[in-house]
Amino acid sequence: MLLKVTRVVLGVALVMGTLFVLDLAFAAIASDGSALGNALRYLRYFAAGFVGMFAAPYLYVRLGWADVAVQQAVAADGALRRC
Repeated sequence: MLLKVTRVVLGVALVMGTLFVLDLAFAAIASDGSALGNALRYLRYFAAGFVGMFAAPYLYVRLGWADVAVQQAVAADGALRRC
């Protein structure tokens, strides 16, 4: 249970950190009302979504925090698809 809470907290922190850092970086480039500002806002949310959907789960697997049953099911599913 504690591991699941830790994963959620880490995932939220990664997404929020991505949003915060890119907001600071992009604020120096363009204002929010300009076309470039809107494009950078899109890029910022895309990056946050990528971190939440791909980078955080990858980090969980690399740290060994992912459930073993899920890893085995994915491995078995991947093995069936390769045949």
